[in-house]
Amino acid sequence: MKKLIYYLFGFLILSTFTSCKKEVIRGTQIPKNVANVEGLGKIGSMVKYYDFRDKFLACWDYGFSEAKEFGRWCVGEKGFLIFQVRKNATVTLKIDFAAFVSDSHKENRIKISTNGLDCGEIVLTEDKTVYLNFDQRHITKNNAIELELIPSNSISPKELGINDSEAKIGFGLKSVTLWAYYPVE
Repeated sequence: MKKLIYYLFGFLILSTFTSCKKEVIRGTQIPKNVANVEGLGKIGSMVKYYDFRDKFLACWDYGFSEAKEFGRWCVGEKGFLIFQVRKNATVTLKIDFAAFVSDSHKENRIKISTNGLDCGEIVLTEDKTVYLNFDQRHITKNNAIELELIPSNSISPKELGINDSEAKIGFGLKSVTLWAYYPVE
């Protein structure tokens, strides 16, 4: 627990005193945002923003529609996102959801898992922001967060009387912000 508090403290220091420039992760690249934290050594940080209104995403995605004015719909049985992170990172994701609800379909239920581990379920009755925290158990051996979002009550616009589309929609994504902090050797 003490180590996690040090990591959080180091991350807050880095967030306050460094810019949030985009950082490309490659092999042995030296991180740009590094602070020396007493008791932990050097801690690096990374912040990435993914706007789901963009035509092309900087993360791997599966199960989502083309970009719309608000973001993207999760269509089909599940949505899958992969975010590359650094080795031994502790990660927080801020996910901005768009609810697909109406008078007759009052909520979206979404089961969340990463790297095969159950992370719980969220219920959307309106647009909502959710924060998820991940440690090494949630990161693959290839240093990635494999986020699986499974809607349990998808429904088509046709079933709701909105239009003729029969595509099953589970929920929408507006954006994802990723914060990661990690030890620097």
